[in-house]
Amino acid sequence: GRVGNGRTTGVGPLIVHDGHMYAVTWTYDWTRVQSGRYDAGRVYRYLGGTEWQDCGRPSDNRTLNCAASYKGKLYVGGGPNTWGVFVQESENQWKASKIFSRHGPQRCFPHAMSRYNGKLFTAYPCVYSFDGEQWTYAGLPGPLETMPSLQTHSLAVYEGKLCAGTWPMAKVSRYLGGEEWQELGRVGEDGTEVNSLV
Repeated sequence: GRVGNGRTTGVGPLIVHDGHMYAVTWTYDWTRVQSGRYDAGRVYRYLGGTEWQDCGRPSDNRTLNCAASYKGKLYVGGGPNTWGVFVQESENQWKASKIFSRHGPQRCFPHAMSRYNGKLFTAYPCVYSFDGEQWTYAGLPGPLETMPSLQTHSLAVYEGKLCAGTWPMAKVSRYLGGEEWQELGRVGEDGTEVNSLV
């Protein structure tokens, strides 16, 4: 079935939370997302067959890029209006868990999200961790000096370490803790973007 009846161009994140599947609608096309007549993304819970239940609008954002189930709550992150992570408080109620800066070296427009070592992480370009109470800056998975337009698109845990996939050089880095990252190399000879790690 179609997820919702809003003016969105697709379904982005899918997540299993509390035994149910949730879908997050979005408009991802960067050439049209700001100027087109699109609605903000919403979250829907799958009811079976072709039925989806509307669970509300986390924010004013048309592009909700990531979702996670963490410590019994559902989290969704995105932009471009309000760069932040939003948490579901009740069936149709959401609130901001963290609004990030849009400027400066520690800016974050959440694109990727993952749990690791008991914390929730989100990123793009910078990485932040959340322990259920406080958000903490966790560094950059690549140097801004050589990649000033760095974008972090994916996070996954491999061999006990959190790894991040980036653009524009298709590099993958491993989290060492604190604000430290170690580059693992480029994916392919002509890759530009690592949108998914598994």
